[in-house]
Amino acid sequence: MSEEETLPELEKEKIIVFQYNDELGEFQELELEDDVEITDLLDSDFILLFIDNTRYRVWIWHGSNVTTRMKFIAAKLAPSIRDRYGIGYKISAVDEGNETMGFKIVTGEEKE
Repeated sequence: MSEEETLPELEKEKIIVFQYNDELGEFQELELEDDVEITDLLDSDFILLFIDNTRYRVWIWHGSNVTTRMKFIAAKLAPSIRDRYGIGYKISAVDEGNETMGFKIVTGEEKE
């Protein structure tokens, strides 16, 4: 390979994000700009669902201000969203302040 030929940069993995809408009782996919950081979406009043196609994982993130009822409904809806991307995906729930290392890697808070 000559100096002029360079390898293309690896594309940053695209995480698909849904937000639970309590009024509608359903998840809605968020349209994200390329420059939006995942960590900027984490808000204590929200439940967010992340589809990680690289690791075959679905993450449900619960903000600290959401109700038990909201968590229950979100957990009940998650499998139907997961099934759109792959029935073999594992669903994991994390609470704000108790995020796992795997979740922090997906959101970019930690390096792999």
